[in-house]
Amino acid sequence: DENTADVIVMGRRGKRGLMKRMIGDATSRVVGTARCSVLVVPEGADMWHKRILLATDGSRFSDAAAVAAAKIAEKCQIPVTVISTIRESFTEERAAQADEAATRVHDHLVGRGLDVDKAVLRGDPDKLILEMAATREADLIVMGTHGRTGWQRVVVGSVAESVIGTSPLPVLAVKL
Repeated sequence: DENTADVIVMGRRGKRGLMKRMIGDATSRVVGTARCSVLVVPEGADMWHKRILLATDGSRFSDAAAVAAAKIAEKCQIPVTVISTIRESFTEERAAQADEAATRVHDHLVGRGLDVDKAVLRGDPDKLILEMAATREADLIVMGTHGRTGWQRVVVGSVAESVIGTSPLPVLAVKL
């Protein structure tokens, strides 16, 4: 805050077993409380140069992530895959909203002259994001985060935290 940083970059060490699903307490607090975006880089990760995987859920946080991903893609001249997920519990209306969100973001990025594809998949969001990143050979994941902390994060859960904790790739958690 003092330096009005645009992004905080943090490293993440590898973990084993159940601990692999969680990020460290310090990282979790920074992602949850920082007023700027946080780039979490796992041990051994390289600079991205192949593809960005952009996860969207149609929220204003995801829209902010789309803007960040577009800027990175333009500067690095790399393609973007937009993914939206549909949980098994979603109604058809909510599923249609997920598809609309992916299409809206896809069309916006295409309008900026970027090389973009999209996928709308059904299942667990964190697993699908990681699987699609591997399938499309992405080397950066960008997603919005609500920045929940403490009890609210425990009760509600966090797809971003799960992805950050298990991804072998850098993850940019974009804040508003």
